[in-house]
Amino acid sequence: MDETVYDAAWRAYKAAPRAVANGPSRSAVRAAADAAIAAHQRAEQAAGLTSAHGWVVADGQGTRWRKWGDFGPEWTGDRDEALHFARRVDAEAFSKDDEDAWLIQPAGPLAQVLGPGVKAIAAERERQLGPEGFTRDGDRQYRRGELAGAATAYAQVAAMDLYCGTRGYIAGLPPPSIWPWAPEWWKPVDTRRDLVRAGALIAAQIDLIDSQEGMTDAP
Repeated sequence: MDETVYDAAWRAYKAAPRAVANGPSRSAVRAAADAAIAAHQRAEQAAGLTSAHGWVVADGQGTRWRKWGDFGPEWTGDRDEALHFARRVDAEAFSKDDEDAWLIQPAGPLAQVLGPGVKAIAAERERQLGPEGFTRDGDRQYRRGELAGAATAYAQVAAMDLYCGTRGYIAGLPPPSIWPWAPEWWKPVDTRRDLVRAGALIAAQIDLIDSQEGMTDAP
């Protein structure tokens, strides 16, 4: 903690009308200040006002973050370079003053902030590009939204599972009509696994779109 905080607390105590000659020592005031600050931080975290890692300001896609450059705020693709705010309210105030800023995000590691689903989808995408033998160059053959169609098929079945609470009703059924490939390539497993596959296929489709346009879909 900045020593000026303790100095201010000590001066405030000594100036208080009820301060006495044999009152608390400076170390006791210091400990009280620590306890008060910690209690305030816990209350703010419980209310969602602060984060253990702070907050950052992101663009509308959550793929670029605001940092301070030579001539004021500018975008960066490196989350670690972004401006970090201890309190959400400070990040919101900065965002209001910056016409190009869009989202307020916790500043912790991205996978930690968004949860295990992100890790699972990333691992599945790596598996597709590794052991499964698919490549980004190979994905270029899918010019009619096949990757998005396959993702939709898996997500559709998973949604039906969640709605009905069982997948017994789809046993033996052919893949959904939006499935773009041969039936033998249709391999649903369970709700979570199917959603993970859908997420990885969506990521593959986005990669393909970006490679074709030569740019990201950022504002």
